Amino acid sequence: MTRFTLPLIGLAVLAATSGAQAQDSGVKGTLQDSNVKGTLQDANVKGTLQDAQGATTAAQDARTASTEARHAATEARGSASEARSSAAETRSAAQDARAGASAARETATSAKETARSARGS
Repeated sequence: MTRFTLPLIGLAVLAATSGAQAQDSGVKGTLQDSNVKGTLQDANVKGTLQDAQGATTAAQDARTASTEARHAATEARGSASEARSSAAETRSAAQDARAGASAARETATSAKETARSARGS
């Protein structure tokens, strides 16, 4: 038997003994019970939807944070690349300065030798 069979049998017995008015009130009670069940189910569905919406919002927030982190990492890589380029330029400039200083020393040495030669002649 289904769960509806016993209430229907009860309604039939009640109708036979108490008349049509008792049957109407029994039907109303059954309808009220089903309305309460429907309301509870609606509340559960609403709660489930709210949970799903909350999870969706949290997932969107996580995606946004992940995107921002990727952008920050990209900017950091760009800054690191610029720093490496700047360091390479600094090393090159230092090397050029050393070469210039060496050439200046050679010129100074040559000038001294020329001056000594001129005095000695």
